[in-house]
Amino acid sequence: MCKKVVIATLAVLVGLAVVKGTKIGSYLRMAKKDAAAWVDKQVKYETEIRRLRNDIDELEKADAVYYDQVASQRVDIRQKEQALKQKTSELEMRRNRLQALRTALRDTGETQLVSYNGKEWKKEQVEQQIDIDFPIYKGLKAQISSQENYLASLKKALALNEEKMSQLQQNRQAMLTELQGLENELVELRQAQVASATVVDDTAYGRVKSDIVALKKRLEVDREKLKVRGVSERGPIEQAEQDAARKAERQKDLDREFPVNPVVNK
Repeated sequence: MCKKVVIATLAVLVGLAVVKGTKIGSYLRMAKKDAAAWVDKQVKYETEIRRLRNDIDELEKADAVYYDQVASQRVDIRQKEQALKQKTSELEMRRNRLQALRTALRDTGETQLVSYNGKEWKKEQVEQQIDIDFPIYKGLKAQISSQENYLASLKKALALNEEKMSQLQQNRQAMLTELQGLENELVELRQAQVASATVVDDTAYGRVKSDIVALKKRLEVDREKLKVRGVSERGPIEQAEQDAARKAERQKDLDREFPVNPVVNK
C-alpha cells in the first residue's frame, strides 16, 4: 500500500513538473492570477478600509511587546543606577579614608600614635585598617568600572527599543492618516456616482463612467497600499530634528548622572 502511495505521489509531482514547463502551465498561472484579481475587484472599498483598520489594530497589539520590554528595561536601569550609586559612595568613603590615613602616617614621624579623625591611634591599627580598606577599594573600583560599562550597554539597548517603538507608532499613525484620506475620497466618489446617475439618463453611459472612476480609484488605492506596507513618510528634516532631540535628552541624562564642574583658572 505504501509503495502505491509513493508511486502515485511521484507521478503527480512529475506531472506538475511537466505541466509547469508547457503552455498549459502558463495558462494555469495566468488563470490563477486573473482569478485573484477578480476576487479583489469584488471586494467593496468600504470593506477593504475596515479590513485595513483592523490590520493596523492587530499591528498595535503585536507591538505591545515593545511597551513591556521598554518599561522593564527602564526599571532595570534605574535599579542598577541606584546600586552603582551606593557602591560609588562606598568607594569614595574608602578612598578618602585611605588618603587621610596615609597622610596621617606620613606626618606622624617617629611617634607610635597617629592622629586621625580627632582621635589617637596606634600605627599598627592604622596600618591594619589600610590593609583592610585597600583590597576592598580595588575590588569596588573594578566592580564599578564593569557595572558602568554594562549600564552603558543597557542604556544603548533601551534607546534602540524606544526608537523602534516610536517608529512603529509613527508608521501606524501614518497608515491611519492614509486610510482616513481614502475614506474621504471614497465619500466624494460615492457622492459623484449618485450625482452622475441622477444627471445622466442613459444608464449604460452612467455605468461606464462609474467603472472608469472606480478603476482610477483602484489604481490610486494600489499606490497607497505601497505606502501602507512600510514606505516611510519621515523626511530628512524631521529625522534630523528627532535625532537632535534624542541627543539633547541623552546629554541631559549624562549631565544629571555625571556632572562636570568647570575648571577655574587661578
